[in-house]
Amino acid sequence: MNGADSGIVEILAAVALLGLGALFKFGFDRWGAHLGWSREERAGQDRKIERVDHEARESIARVEREMKNELNEQGRKLDRLEERVDHLPTADDVQELARRLADVDRGLSGAVSKLDGMSVNVKTILDHILAGERR
Repeated sequence: MNGADSGIVEILAAVALLGLGALFKFGFDRWGAHLGWSREERAGQDRKIERVDHEARESIARVEREMKNELNEQGRKLDRLEERVDHLPTADDVQELARRLADVDRGLSGAVSKLDGMSVNVKTILDHILAGERR
């Protein structure tokens, strides 16, 4: 693009911005009159726009309420989950429990071996008593 073309583009852009500014300054109501709309047609269009705007605002409000309720529900679920997690044992607690269970297992193994020895003694005594009664 040469210098003259660039200048034309700048002028067109300025005119377009000026037209857009005028449109906002004088409002869409006057713009509608330039399109040949009657006052009743413009009022009808305004009512349609207001109805659509009202429906959109109601829809947005409903979605916002639903999202707020859902977020609140998720927050309550998260609170319950955090409460449960706070009461779970830590890794150190589980290791300590495993150590204690191993101690109990060793103690029970010793007790079982002693009971086995006592069982043999009790059986021997019982056999001796029963043999003495048979005589």
